[in-house]
Amino acid sequence: MSRDDTESRSHGLAGSWDEDINMGHENRQLVDGINSITSIRAMLVDTAAKSFEASKDRWLSRLGSRGPVNWGTTLFACPFAKSKTCRNLGCLKTTGFKTRGDFANHLNSAHSQPLYCPICMLTFHHDSIRDSHIRERSCQRTTFIPFDGMSIRERTEILFLLRISPEKSLDKVYWYKAWDILFPNQPRPDSPFIERNIEITITVVRMFWVDYGPKLIAEFLVSRGVLAWRIVNEKSALVGLYTDVLSELTDRYLRASLENGAQ
Repeated sequence: MSRDDTESRSHGLAGSWDEDINMGHENRQLVDGINSITSIRAMLVDTAAKSFEASKDRWLSRLGSRGPVNWGTTLFACPFAKSKTCRNLGCLKTTGFKTRGDFANHLNSAHSQPLYCPICMLTFHHDSIRDSHIRERSCQRTTFIPFDGMSIRERTEILFLLRISPEKSLDKVYWYKAWDILFPNQPRPDSPFIERNIEITITVVRMFWVDYGPKLIAEFLVSRGVLAWRIVNEKSALVGLYTDVLSELTDRYLRASLENGAQ
């Protein structure tokens, strides 16, 4: 189950909610005490987790029926997720990087340090504003705490390395070169790939949610009488709920998978 498959499914949900939920507009009434669909997200994640646990063996069996897969040897991981896994769980939810350009774009968009003043550590959205602030020399010196992510120098080196031929497939050589730029004082990991247990966890949770997520959300809302909302862009809110629950459900099982792997 690729990220593209999941995103495609979520974008198509807007047209499927009417099939899963009987939403009679003329009979809608505002439910007291509930003024946002996100207010029930935590309960829905718990419900989804219980449902997944009850059927996990079936999803694992379905995964196995797809044929042999060299788990843990196919999807390149984000180097930051390899270095500090728990701090970068979001990176583990990607489906790997196929090209050098994909890899460079992720590092640039997700792991660039913010623009900041090295004196007071204030951050800025634009380099011109940051530069003006520094020239004024009016701020108070504070303790320097390095930001996570790529510095300007590291970012320049990474982009130069990977964007020479961005359409080419990412390989171990270029992945490890990027690692050496980002973490020169850390030993190289044994593998540049997403670990087997993590890859399987992500895939199985996505299979479950893509197939069963809309139905589970519909049944959950019906059971709590939350179908009768008058909310602007309700279908968009439901699609957002679908995506958010998938993300939180994946986070929950990723953490469990990491804990089990550490034992």
